[in-house]
Amino acid sequence: MRAGRAERRSACLRFSIAAIPPSARSSPSLTPRSLRLFKLPGLLESLCEDYGQWAVYKGSVPGMPHAYSLDDHHRLQAGKPFLVCGNTAAMLGEGGISWLSQHFDVHGNRDTHYGLFDCTPVVTAPASAPAAGGSCC
Repeated sequence: MRAGRAERRSACLRFSIAAIPPSARSSPSLTPRSLRLFKLPGLLESLCEDYGQWAVYKGSVPGMPHAYSLDDHHRLQAGKPFLVCGNTAAMLGEGGISWLSQHFDVHGNRDTHYGLFDCTPVVTAPASAPAAGGSCC
């Protein structure tokens, strides 16, 4: 193992087996989880920052031609511009670093800072109203 490798991992995964109560460690009710990890040196910030960036999903992830869900509050429709904070832009492929970069076009850069990205939950609109297009990580 190279020096510093464990430190990088601990910065990404902020949990440990010690945090799970001993009674739950052997419980059959535990379920497996998939983690999507990103190695983005120097790109992630502690808060969602607004740089005026947006991303467009190409519809190219196998089995997901119409939309891609990064997580519970980032669902990108194929071909539709979606406002993103700097962290989400990095995860989707800003600079071609992320494993997702081949599936997204990320527009804009970090030259102009507009402050914090509005992370207010989007209020569900009636079906006849246009959907909001931004979200935060």
